[in-house]
Amino acid sequence: MVSCSSVDMTPDVSVSASDPDQANIVFLRSSPFNYKEITSVYEVTGQKLQFIGLLNNDTRLTYTVAPGHHLFLVASSTVDYMRAEIEAGRVYYAIVAPGIGARTRQFSIFPV
Repeated sequence: MVSCSSVDMTPDVSVSASDPDQANIVFLRSSPFNYKEITSVYEVTGQKLQFIGLLNNDTRLTYTVAPGHHLFLVASSTVDYMRAEIEAGRVYYAIVAPGIGARTRQFSIFPV
């Protein structure tokens, strides 16, 4: 089962792995650059893209996945990838950061 939720980032909200057989990945985005732009987050499975959600500035997406090898991407005017080896019962974090510049719509994804 795959689930996803998007919430505003507030300091009093915590994330925990709710199912011991699954893991959560939290995609975070907060930056003064390109704050009006939206980026898409996907998981690549085989030759298919699984849409996870949209990230506005100062929001996060929490995505529940099974353990194993995973490939995630963020898409805007460019695409950036992140590979992850996921263990059950854990919480992982990834920063989605915009490129710096007045006219760029590039985003990158970094594991924390």
